[in-house]
Amino acid sequence: MNNLDIGLLALAVMALLVAWGIHAVTRQFGRDKIFAKITPGQVPLPNQPREITRVKGGREYSGDIAVAFSPPRGLTPGLVGTIVDGKAEMRDVTATIVDLAVRRYLKITAIDDDPTAKTKKDWLITKLRPAVAPLGEQPLQRFEVRLLEELFLHGDQVRMSQLGSVFAETMRRTQNDLYNGVQELGWYERHPQDRGGCLRVVAIIGGLVGGVLFFFAGMSVWSGVAGLLVAGAGYVLGRALTHRTPRTALGTAVHVQTLGFKKYLETAEADQIKFEEAAEVFSRYLP
Repeated sequence: MNNLDIGLLALAVMALLVAWGIHAVTRQFGRDKIFAKITPGQVPLPNQPREITRVKGGREYSGDIAVAFSPPRGLTPGLVGTIVDGKAEMRDVTATIVDLAVRRYLKITAIDDDPTAKTKKDWLITKLRPAVAPLGEQPLQRFEVRLLEELFLHGDQVRMSQLGSVFAETMRRTQNDLYNGVQELGWYERHPQDRGGCLRVVAIIGGLVGGVLFFFAGMSVWSGVAGLLVAGAGYVLGRALTHRTPRTALGTAVHVQTLGFKKYLETAEADQIKFEEAAEVFSRYLP
């Protein structure tokens, strides 16, 4: 090992340590925020001081969760589904359509064109009323109004099989609307999937290029080791620059409330479920 190898190793180790340090710091900013000194899932009253901290023990709250006997009040299934995992998925859009059926804006009917078939092949979606909530009902969100309008763009009835690629674009726009919705409600400070992917690619490529340069600078086993350390530093730095978008304290409260309702559905006794189903409670909560 000559002086050049020692210098290259020292620089490589320093680069790796700096990358790990940046990674450790940015991980703290990737943890969700939470209201302090109150029960998780609750929101301080307007006249109460709001003390906010970061969750402990992981990136999101993982402590005890109180059972909630209803989902978060006034929120749509699509928005709640997005806050659960930070992703607006197709099932969240589908849940929105089912919720509009529960709220009697549309009707979904199974169709079987072939009586001998073992399974239903299609669904008929029928418009029941305009996308305007009557007095006393929760008004529709903007994305719900647009979803209804584009569902029935060519008439008051449409088959699921007829929607095709045109409605696929509507589904994608609805997903974007859900992302915008969780930001407007203050659950996220920025787009939940904004992870700075380009920065990660640049850091990794930079690490690989630096590793190759370190190897050719010494052309020895030790310069090769130094090159691997530099490449590793690039990878670690890439991870550091792409930490997850954390929930705000309000977003964490809604998330905990949702998990509390999930806990109730998982642990409710059979007699209680039978009673509530008779009152059509579970039908309302289906979405």
